[in-house]
Amino acid sequence: MCFRFCCSIISILFLPVLANGLSVKTDRSDAIYHVNTEAKFIVSAETSGTIRYILSNDGQFVLKKGTLKYRNAPVVIAGTLNKPGFLRCTV
Repeated sequence: MCFRFCCSIISILFLPVLANGLSVKTDRSDAIYHVNTEAKFIVSAETSGTIRYILSNDGQFVLKKGTLKYRNAPVVIAGTLNKPGFLRCTV
């Protein structure tokens, strides 16, 4: 029973970034999402600039990557997984 429940959710692994005053967090404090539920990573910075990001399934399969500009306001990077796994956001 526990195994079935644990496999029906997605755990979001986020990596806080300390360089250049950047920080990354999820929109949920527990960072647990159901399959096909959008997870949001909130990137905050003390300055303005450009970041490159990669969303992957635990670093193995790249799902999305891109470049975003930020200017003293949080930037949201969103993604989903269609099966249980770990959605990783690397900036």
